[in-house]
Amino acid sequence: MFPEVFFLYYEEWDWSARIRKAGYKIWYTAGATIYHKESMSVGKQNPMKVYYHTRNRILYIRRNSSWYQRLVFYAFFTFFVAPKTVLSYLGRGKMEHLKNFRKGVSWNLHTTASSPV
Repeated sequence: MFPEVFFLYYEEWDWSARIRKAGYKIWYTAGATIYHKESMSVGKQNPMKVYYHTRNRILYIRRNSSWYQRLVFYAFFTFFVAPKTVLSYLGRGKMEHLKNFRKGVSWNLHTTASSPV
């Protein structure tokens, strides 16, 4: 089952990681066509998307990576992603987006990465 903690974004990545950790292989059909309408759930410019995308990107790493992968991710996120995002939202006057970015990061600082559901 998909872990409910994700709600939006990264739930399929987490599910796939748990499938692989359980010893199963993931197969795909190269000839298949899938149509995916991007951002239909919340919209492309919705601050809620910023919150869940930020929160769940960090949560996925916390739940599914080694200590070394987490170290690399946190360094990249701290020194590149966060400054670029903050400056971008400030420069465009998107204060609600900036607030939700901060909330997504903060959620991970105050919540333990729950075990797979």
